[in-house]
Amino acid sequence: MCAALLMLTASSTVVLGQSSGQEADPPPIGGAISEYYTVGDINGDGLYDVVRAITSSGIIEVWKGEPDDTLTLQNTYSLQGASAVTLGDLDADGKLDLVAGSKSQSSIFYGLGNNDFMFLFASPIFVGIGPGVVTVADTCVDLLPEILLSNDQLTTNKMILDVLSAPSVLTVTSETPITCPEQLPPPCGAEPACNPAPAFPGIQECLRAADCRRQKCHWAACVNCHDGNGCSAWERIVWVGANLACAYANQLEVAGCVGAALP
Repeated sequence: MCAALLMLTASSTVVLGQSSGQEADPPPIGGAISEYYTVGDINGDGLYDVVRAITSSGIIEVWKGEPDDTLTLQNTYSLQGASAVTLGDLDADGKLDLVAGSKSQSSIFYGLGNNDFMFLFASPIFVGIGPGVVTVADTCVDLLPEILLSNDQLTTNKMILDVLSAPSVLTVTSETPITCPEQLPPPCGAEPACNPAPAFPGIQECLRAADCRRQKCHWAACVNCHDGNGCSAWERIVWVGANLACAYANQLEVAGCVGAALP
């Protein structure tokens, strides 16, 4: 495990679910963000779990969603300058992995998960910017997603290609040559058949709706790129920007779902 990102504690802290106010107004885009959020079902129990990064303390927290609509703190990690976080299956083993950014180190860290709320982190990857947004998506359709990242203003888009085999940082512009196999028909699948509006108040329902909107947003970005005619360099930069915008919006939505409830 990387020395810069060490597990600190396991905890049984419990946070009660909210009964209202799940759709809190997010902070303005481009404004200062002190806490970053991401959501996913880490242990495969059908309930949404939450990861929070707190920049001021450099702490990354992993919270387990409980059947009674509470959240329980499972693990904390220490990362100086903790910033954007995301969950995604980097190694295509069916288990969610954790990607975390460090603003002060201008780096990202990725930890492979084992469905148990613990992540084994590799060495950091220097990216040259303080990550304010990160997400995981697969543009090359090789079953090994890439890590996409940007600063808070989404003006500096970079993409990490094949992070598990040969980590490399590629600044994405309209002239960027990206060669990877194109599959026909488009590899995006059907539009996610979920309801993007919460049916009733509560943390789990709010997170479900937010995750549905994220899925639909990423699916639309994929369809726009893989339109059956290949995916040009210009389409790829649009794809990168669209995926990052999806992740930024989801980050703010998750904050609205749980931010007021967490200590």
